[in-house]
Amino acid sequence: MISDAKSVMKLRPFRVWNEDEVRGCVLLKIIGILLVALLQMENKEIRNISKSTIVNMLKSLTVVVKINSLGAKTALGYSNTTEILVKILNLDT
Repeated sequence: MISDAKSVMKLRPFRVWNEDEVRGCVLLKIIGILLVALLQMENKEIRNISKSTIVNMLKSLTVVVKINSLGAKTALGYSNTTEILVKILNLDT
């Protein structure tokens, strides 16, 4: 898991100056890796895709949202998606 945090999530030297901030950054990276691993376990179609590929696809995901006058949000569509990302998020296309 630490290897994944360093390679997939690009864990690098921190620009923080106290121990709590360092622990917080590491914790967030570990949670991210855990979520990607859970996605892979849950979805048979992406089990053989590398974690770094999944993270890169999720980074490029854009959701187009319409907000009406009452503040209600409606998802209009998704852009920058690939077939695999659609399968990961179970999006209707």
